[in-house]
Amino acid sequence: SALVGAKRIGYDVAYSMVHQRFGVKHIDELTPSQLNAAIEYVHSLTLDTQNEHNALWRLIGILEHERISNELNKLQNILSAADAQLRRIRASRGLIYDGFSEQRIKSHNPRLLQEAKNFINRQHEMKRL
Repeated sequence: SALVGAKRIGYDVAYSMVHQRFGVKHIDELTPSQLNAAIEYVHSLTLDTQNEHNALWRLIGILEHERISNELNKLQNILSAADAQLRRIRASRGLIYDGFSEQRIKSHNPRLLQEAKNFINRQHEMKRL
């Protein structure tokens, strides 16, 4: 039944394979030593199928490992670039903050504040293009 399940063949075909291999018309004609050889023969046919099945899953595993490794490398590159960008932004923010504390402006002129906001918005728009 292992051969029938592994090869997906009917019992009559499995018995015919054994009959043909050992030159008998019926399974009862096998000698005890032939019976052991017939069992080994059936096992070898089953193992061939299982080895092929295992090889398929091994290849699937190798290909999936390669695909996932490539995706992880791409993500690592993206994260490294994002980290570098964050470091640059933090450094700029620190410089700007230091500049504010050195200016000692008592009050902000509303017109200057609006000009500064407009300038920043234009800079962001230019970066998007």
